[in-house]
Amino acid sequence: MQLKLVLQESNNEFPDKKADVLASLVNSILFATDQDLLDAVREFRNTPIMPVFVDAIGLAGTKKSYTVGKNAFTTEAPEFLERFLQALAQTTKIDTVIINDLKAWMKSINDEYYEKYIAFTAANLYRRYCESTRNRKYECENGKNEDVNEFMEYIITRCKDSNCQINAMQIFENLPLLRLLPYAGQFLCSTDNDTNLVQKEALRFLQLFDGKHFDWKTIIKLLRIFHNTCPLRQTVADQILAIEILLNILPNIELVGTYLLRQESEELFPTEQEKWAYFYSGIAQRRQTSPDFNLYWTKMRSFRVFQPNYAHRSLKTTSETAAINIAELSGNNNITVWVKTASDKGILLWNDFSILFTSKKQLSFPIMQIFVEMKGLKSYLLDSESYDNDEDMDSENPLAVAQIGFLNNRDVPMTIFDGYSELINVVWNADGQPMHLYD
Repeated sequence: MQLKLVLQESNNEFPDKKADVLASLVNSILFATDQDLLDAVREFRNTPIMPVFVDAIGLAGTKKSYTVGKNAFTTEAPEFLERFLQALAQTTKIDTVIINDLKAWMKSINDEYYEKYIAFTAANLYRRYCESTRNRKYECENGKNEDVNEFMEYIITRCKDSNCQINAMQIFENLPLLRLLPYAGQFLCSTDNDTNLVQKEALRFLQLFDGKHFDWKTIIKLLRIFHNTCPLRQTVADQILAIEILLNILPNIELVGTYLLRQESEELFPTEQEKWAYFYSGIAQRRQTSPDFNLYWTKMRSFRVFQPNYAHRSLKTTSETAAINIAELSGNNNITVWVKTASDKGILLWNDFSILFTSKKQLSFPIMQIFVEMKGLKSYLLDSESYDNDEDMDSENPLAVAQIGFLNNRDVPMTIFDGYSELINVVWNADGQPMHLYD
């Protein structure tokens, strides 16, 4: 009864006191019975407060709330299953019983769409479990946790095509263990067209790691992507992603810088201007934020062969990376906004907007992230003189995808449009209002 009273009061106050409502609901759920929860789902299913109630059930993190939520949102109110799984990923408690049940649920469900949502949630909860103590971190990284091993093996071994492998890389972005570096590395600089389709997600996955962990086999592949010397032609989007990883490696492996600058010294007038614009922008930002990087790059530029090529600075581009501190905290910590943009001929390829907790003593922690990717638009937006179909590696079908993440947990990517008809539909039905990735 207490839960229903809170829901009724919250429904009257919603959405003016949304944050207070969520806290009250989570507290009430902890003391409610299974039947109380199920009755409340049935009674308030079609009320404005229901989405917040679903969030509260997921966030409560108890075996009771999980079991009721799983059963209710697969039978009674399936339209809230996605939201329940997204909230569960941010649960206030980490219970291995719940995580392992998620893993079993993922294996048994016969719906690929919801299987992916379950896998994303399970991966995030496993990551949070692994990071909770040093011992657990060691076990997960070194293959000594059987539950994590089983989860990873299932995700990897079930994949027989590129679409499944892309999904696997996206799932592992929520569980970035060093053991997975060889798995991601196999998709770089491939001779196979299908494998090459997975490369972009593999590059995004590799961005999550400290550069000191990369071996030379992977570094050479990244350099070949940057120089566009792989067996298959490299897109501007992938080259710029490779730049991000290579800059993360510096100054840990100093020799990498010479390979990056060698092409600059050999190519008087750059043909891939967007790539170089992003490269110089990334260098400038890192020199501002890292004294070690600034010292290293100053030393590199002091060599005559690596003196700046000013023809490379006269670039007409829109690709760049920028950062600004929006709050200064104690202990040399900051809240920093990063905006990274990759374009080709003025058309957006991808944009990464991140709000990070940054520190000089540890790796940055993502508070919020929005990643937007577009491809297949050049043939529609450029005139025939500017567009060369032979150079376009993107799919002919227009595609736009967006992904949002909170507190280092990435949600399942959302498709904005897929195909020309959906693109036209989005354009004609645009009302000037923002699209909600998560409400």
